[in-house]
Amino acid sequence: MKSKKGFTLVELLAVIVVLAIVMGIAAVAITNVLDSTRKNAYVASAKQFIAGAKTLVNADEMNILLGESAAYAPKCDPSKTGDDAVNTKIALSVIKTEGGSNDKSSWGNQIDKANSFVQVFADGNSTTGECTYRYKIYLTDGTYNIGTATAPVAETELKGSAVTTG
Repeated sequence: MKSKKGFTLVELLAVIVVLAIVMGIAAVAITNVLDSTRKNAYVASAKQFIAGAKTLVNADEMNILLGESAAYAPKCDPSKTGDDAVNTKIALSVIKTEGGSNDKSSWGNQIDKANSFVQVFADGNSTTGECTYRYKIYLTDGTYNIGTATAPVAETELKGSAVTTG
């Protein structure tokens, strides 16, 4: 008798089922990696805006020392720190970022520069009379946010997990 070579229908179906399960698991993993990458890129944009705000504050700090009025650096009050610190909001539309324009989020949406801002706090030190600056950011593209308009996220707390939908 002649033996037949090849696969049976059941064997082929079993291989197809196994491949479908592996593809399903891979698709979920790839989606998670892409989402994480987009969040990290959005946070990187937020950090660029904070760096631009620092440049504005440093330039204005020189104006404050020279006795001129400053637009971006809050004047230091040594008696005020923490939530009581003197602060100002800088709209993203006036912040120049390194590497050009950051008009779109990593999801392809237009960043709402009119309603997004960097908040700068001037923490005073009553002992030395000096001031240090803290930065918080609210960044939105209409769908994805970092912080809220009333509770921006501190620069030190910026991570991919800071991105929320809303």
